Amino acid sequence: MPNPRKPIIQTHKHEFFDLSNAQKMIAKRTRLRPDLRALFADAAAQGFKPLVGPKDVMAVKETYRAAQPIKDPSGRVAVQSLEVEFVAQNLGGPRTRDKWAIATISLKTQKPDGSAGPEEAYDMRLVAPAGNLQRPKEFIVTRGKVVQTRSFWSRMKKCLRKKRWCAEACGAALLSCSGTWVVYLACVAAQCGGCWGKCAACAGCRCRFWCKWAVGCCR
Repeated sequence: MPNPRKPIIQTHKHEFFDLSNAQKMIAKRTRLRPDLRALFADAAAQGFKPLVGPKDVMAVKETYRAAQPIKDPSGRVAVQSLEVEFVAQNLGGPRTRDKWAIATISLKTQKPDGSAGPEEAYDMRLVAPAGNLQRPKEFIVTRGKVVQTRSFWSRMKKCLRKKRWCAEACGAALLSCSGTWVVYLACVAAQCGGCWGKCAACAGCRCRFWCKWAVGCCR
């Protein structure tokens, strides 16, 4: 049985989608996910609506395939590949210096026989008070209510700043990039290269066996 902490990644594919595909991805996820619809509805109630300009939506996809099946400690569940998609969309609203966006990340695995394995989805609203992207607030839906939390974005930033293979390029990008949320995220992604997608996946994985073999463990 391969060591789930140090597996061999056979292939890794990185994709950055164009505006049309990114818009289709966020629309599809909004139809399928009640929490995402709740975040958009709560934003609309406060006067914020989705923006659809060429710099208002982004989508990134990372696909990993292991050279050997990755099994859980019991040996009963095994996965062969991991697919991670991150999509973000700017929101526009009342005259305010705050910057708003809604983002969603999904992690899906495939078993060695090709059937679907464990999967996870996480939806959030990102708010930069007074436009300060260095001190953002993150909101999620819990028990039907939109509440503030420190979760995905906190883990992702920590990964970009601390992981030895990312820190130099990504740490500088986190401070130097600016603009709307999507422009900022795209700028950081461009400067970080593969580190951006890996840290987004790591933040969404939350150290579970079926994804940490590809993207590491972020707490």
